[in-house]
Amino acid sequence: MANLVGSLFGTLLIFLGLSIQTKFTRLSSNRTIRPAIWAYISILLVILGIVLFFYFFEIYVALKKG
Repeated sequence: MANLVGSLFGTLLIFLGLSIQTKFTRLSSNRTIRPAIWAYISILLVILGIVLFFYFFEIYVALKKG
């Protein structure tokens, strides 16, 4: 069950990173916020989410098969 929750957490990180990326395009007109920081954070969140999702999902499938 914990592995399934871990893969769902990875999926949540992917969607969080993508939502930051869409807000990044709106915030790029604001000069007080550095847009590059938002882009790096969103890319890191998406990559971390993909890695966590596949890691926990592979463990979940391996445990399910026995």
